Amino acid sequence: MVSTSVLRQSGTGFEWCINQYDGCSHGCKYCYGMAIRRKKYEDWLKVKPRKDVIPNLEKDIKKLTKNSVTIKDIFLGSITDSYQPMEYTNKLTRQIIEVLKQNELPFTILTKNDLVLRDIDLFKHYKLCRIGVTITSFDEDFRKILEPFSTNYERRTKVLKTLKDAGVSTYLSCEPIFPVKEADPISIVKKLRNVVDLFEFGKWNKYGTQGIPEYCYEHYSTDYYVELFKRIIEFCEKEKINYCIASHSKKLIEDHDLPFKPYPLVKDQAQQPNISRQKQE
Repeated sequence: MVSTSVLRQSGTGFEWCINQYDGCSHGCKYCYGMAIRRKKYEDWLKVKPRKDVIPNLEKDIKKLTKNSVTIKDIFLGSITDSYQPMEYTNKLTRQIIEVLKQNELPFTILTKNDLVLRDIDLFKHYKLCRIGVTITSFDEDFRKILEPFSTNYERRTKVLKTLKDAGVSTYLSCEPIFPVKEADPISIVKKLRNVVDLFEFGKWNKYGTQGIPEYCYEHYSTDYYVELFKRIIEFCEKEKINYCIASHSKKLIEDHDLPFKPYPLVKDQAQQPNISRQKQE
């Protein structure tokens, strides 16, 4: 029997996850979702909403509550994007957020679409959420190759500024980091440090991806990423930047005696006296 469960334990640095859509029309060439679902790129773009998401989510929450399970974070869209174009009319993500808020559950959203601002009314004054975007480069030509149907970087930057001004906890995923000149994570931090409360960094896993340009492989090596993470960690520590490392890069980090900082779960951080990083001068 196929499971109807919507709220599932995550295999990433997040505790739980919800994937309300099957596929993603943003068409990112490096998406690991294709490999997990064993789909070809053209099939991955044919998005379908999952059936009965809301009633099944409510059942999941009721069951977990009955069993006294503590939930510290729920990642909306671990292998899809919660705000891809289908969400404009479907509004499934908005319905999910409303259910999570009604049950006072914590959640994280990461997207490449400025449609997320449609739901800013749900994020304001709710301390158990963190909302972010992915930015791996500021080179628009590079974005068009790797993330062909996503919102451009200027609009994603506006998302962060708008959320920050509204008092929402902001998050920027600078991953996957490609070993190319177009990708400079430290320059991204320098530009956006005033509007981002948490930066996340992670290497590119070249296996299982489809349609990546050949030149992206030329400098791919363990040594490249070790030196890169050394520079990122040193810079963030020196500048007092709040950061973490993606779980899939943990082994690389620890194998080379670098300090691994996991993603801080939303509920844990919300319970701390000062959850937001001081604005940098």
